Amino acid sequence: CMDGTGNWYHAQHAYQAVHDYARRIDPVLADDISCDFGHAVNEINFDNRHEISASQWKDLIGAATVLVNRLEQSCVAYCNASTKDEFDWILRSAQILRDVLLNFCQTESDFDIGLRQFWNVRDASMAESLRWIVDREGPDARMVLAAANTHLQLYPVRVQRATSMGSYYVSRFGRDETLFIGATSDTSVKGEPPIPECNQAVYDQVGPDCFFLDLRGAPANGPVAEWLNEERPDRVNMRYQPVCPGEAWDCLLFHRTLHTAEVELPAYLQSSQVGLSQREMDSVCGRYVILGFLSAINTLDVFRDGDNLVTSGWDDTSGELFPPYLAAFHKCSDGRFRWEIWPGIVKFLAGDWYGDVGIEIEMPGMGTYYGKRTDHSGATVLASDK
Repeated sequence: CMDGTGNWYHAQHAYQAVHDYARRIDPVLADDISCDFGHAVNEINFDNRHEISASQWKDLIGAATVLVNRLEQSCVAYCNASTKDEFDWILRSAQILRDVLLNFCQTESDFDIGLRQFWNVRDASMAESLRWIVDREGPDARMVLAAANTHLQLYPVRVQRATSMGSYYVSRFGRDETLFIGATSDTSVKGEPPIPECNQAVYDQVGPDCFFLDLRGAPANGPVAEWLNEERPDRVNMRYQPVCPGEAWDCLLFHRTLHTAEVELPAYLQSSQVGLSQREMDSVCGRYVILGFLSAINTLDVFRDGDNLVTSGWDDTSGELFPPYLAAFHKCSDGRFRWEIWPGIVKFLAGDWYGDVGIEIEMPGMGTYYGKRTDHSGATVLASDK
C-alpha cells in the first residue's frame, strides 16, 4: 500500500509479491531473490533489527538495490511476459522492500531518537508512492488523498522534527498541483475537550460548528500572521505535537461534531450478522492486550450490554486498531466479528500461545494484529457507564 508494507514492522509482503512474480516470469531471478532475502525477511523485523550486523545490512541493502535495478533493466522483457501494469506494481514492491530494509538499518534502538529516522524513511517512501499514483493516473486526473495530519502537514513531525510526507512531496515534486488541508475538531474521537494551550482550543472559539479557512490569503504581517506562525500543541488522533498552522496547511477544515459512518466493506470482506447466546457472549468477554503498530500496546475491552455485545477502547491510547469508544460488536456467519462503524474484522482464537482466548484483528490495507485476553469478565456494562 502507499504507506510501506507490513506496517513497517517486516518486509514479508513486499518480498512475497516480487518473488511470486519472478518465479512466474524469470526463475533465475526468483532463485536469486530467495537466496538474498528468503531467510532474512522471515527472521528480521523492527524489534530485532539491532541484532543484525553492519555487514549484514550492507549485504541486504546492496542486494535490494541490485534487485530494483535488475527489474528496471529487464522492463521491456518483463512487460512483454506479463503486463506493464503488473510490472509497475512489482517494481514498486521491490522499491518498498528496499525502503523497509533501509528503515530497519537506520532507526536507532532508542525510539525517542530513532523516530526521526523511521519517519524520514517512511514518509519519503510514501511521497514516492503518491507520485507513482499521480503518474499512473495521468495529467488529467483529479483525486483526494486522506491521511493523518502528521503525514500530510507541511511542517516537521513531533518534537523529533521528522520530515512529513507532505513537506517531502512539495520539496521533491513542487506544489503547483496540490492543496494541503488540515482537518480538525474541538473534541478527540473519544469526545475529550482540547487542552487550553493547543491550536484546537483556539479554533473552538471561532464560532461556527463547521468552517473552512483558506490560509493562503492570510496577512503577511500583524497579529494574524504572528498567531499562524507560532508553534503550539496540535492534536492528531489522541496525541499532541508542536505545529505552526500557518506553515503546516494551505487550508484548514474545522468541524465541531464528529460522527463515525458505517463502513462499506468490499463484498469479499462482508458477512451477514448472526445471533449470539449470552453464554457465547460471556465466553469472549474480557480485556485484551494487542500488539499494534510497531508493537505498541493496545487494550480492548469486550462486554455484554444486555442482549448485545459491545467493545470499549476508552483506555486505549492509539485509536487506530478499533473504535476508541463504546461501540456495538456482532458475530457474522463466517465465524468472525465486526463493527458496523469500523473496518476491523475480529477472530477469537484458542491455543497455547493465546492462553484461554486470544484475538486476531484484521485491518484491511494495514495488516493483521494479535493479542491475548488478560482477564475474563462476563459482566454487563451499560453505555452510560462510559
